[in-house]
Amino acid sequence: MFLLLVANAVSVAQVFPYGPQMVKWFGLTTDDRALGYYAGYFLTAFMLGNFLSAYPLGRLADTWGRKPIILLGLWGLTVPQLAFGASRSFVAALVARFFMGLPNAVVGTAKAMMPDVCAPADQALGMSLLAASWGLGNLLGPAIGGLLTDVWPSSLPYLLPNAVGCLLALVAIVATHRLLPEGCPARSNDGAHGTHATSTLTSSPRSDAPPPQEHATGTELPIPREHTSVDDDPSRGTLPPADGEGAVRKADESAAGAASSRIRSSGSSTVRARCPVVPRRSVLPMAVYVLMAFSEIIGNEVVPLLCYAPVHAGGLGFDVAQVGALLSVMGLSILAFQLALLPCLSRRCSTVTLLRTLNLLQAAPYLLLPHVPLVPSAVRWPLLIITLALLRFACAGAFTCVFIVINNSVERSERATAQGLAMMGASVSRGAGPVIGAVSFAWSLTNGYHVPGLGVRFVFLMSAAVVIATWLLTLRLPHSYNHELAQRTEGSSS
Repeated sequence: MFLLLVANAVSVAQVFPYGPQMVKWFGLTTDDRALGYYAGYFLTAFMLGNFLSAYPLGRLADTWGRKPIILLGLWGLTVPQLAFGASRSFVAALVARFFMGLPNAVVGTAKAMMPDVCAPADQALGMSLLAASWGLGNLLGPAIGGLLTDVWPSSLPYLLPNAVGCLLALVAIVATHRLLPEGCPARSNDGAHGTHATSTLTSSPRSDAPPPQEHATGTELPIPREHTSVDDDPSRGTLPPADGEGAVRKADESAAGAASSRIRSSGSSTVRARCPVVPRRSVLPMAVYVLMAFSEIIGNEVVPLLCYAPVHAGGLGFDVAQVGALLSVMGLSILAFQLALLPCLSRRCSTVTLLRTLNLLQAAPYLLLPHVPLVPSAVRWPLLIITLALLRFACAGAFTCVFIVINNSVERSERATAQGLAMMGASVSRGAGPVIGAVSFAWSLTNGYHVPGLGVRFVFLMSAAVVIATWLLTLRLPHSYNHELAQRTEGSSS
């Protein structure tokens, strides 16, 4: 699972270093300050395709199983990615990115699958590994994009990094097919009613629960004791008189009616099971996730633009190789945080508390970043790395926590659907965020206003405001989301 998530992250992230330069190569603009008006659309096209398919693929993952949906998403990173690298026009590049995202439900399906392969006590570590794979992908992706751009062939300067991403996807497909367990689908077709498959991590049914009702199989339906015939009562030695036969028939009819009602109720429950609706208790965690995705994707888009922007306009004036190296260092910091620090924090703090803290912590780097170009050049690189590392630490940890909270808010049979719906909402944020962030940044450099807050700081102030709004929303999350739904139900019933 780690390998397939790394391959997915590389394919998404390798465009970040050269995206603005690709805009110039297409001839859309020659002004480095205006690159943001176009660069954000590459990620928006990917997220648009992801938005259209996230929820349906999540439903299919609950029905068919996780592995086929993961393989489908990985296949979407092969030919469309090569087409993106070979694109000679802006429109062709957007179409290729769209078809990369359309079948891609890899991340949401993997998040739903994680509780199936991890014990509840190890779920934080499992989610940390999931986020660490994104960190490693953000380490390798920008390095591949920054170092392999304009290497070979000269007529297609962006083909080689995309070819490497395609090759990684093919390796992940082979590994997934051979090594990844099938993953229990949330529903099976056992019996006449499609009963839910049970997990070893969930509690067993109560021993005093009534047996499931069956029909059309030759099995008799149990009849409540109060409706049994007098023939079945050993305390009575004789049949009732003739004038009581009508009462007996009425009792039998009542029993048959009750059994029929139970059959209809069971059938309607089956329909509901096959057509699940994500409950209200998951709406708030999903809203937190959508806002987090919005602020995170703005940061991912704006940081390279800040690096490319001319020094006289308030930027850093970096080239493609420098941006790729910086983003790779950030990916390494995410990997170290997820594998070393976050598991220790998760053992000391509850998931909801950690989610709140890490969300609020993201505001400080956003407020500090636009001031980095103003410091002396001797301390500029160290300050930039520390600031971005803090932002990546907090962002990656918060995402790990919110993934756990979303899983804990629903039953096992609804996890892939819930994660698909969450990814659908996040796709809207991640589709709109790059355009809003990049266009806002380009506007802040070219608007000609000399008003405090409307210059290079504008988009970073906006990101900090979104982070604070997200933190306020996390304050409404109850601490019951620290535990799985089955555990909470057992605790309340006992």
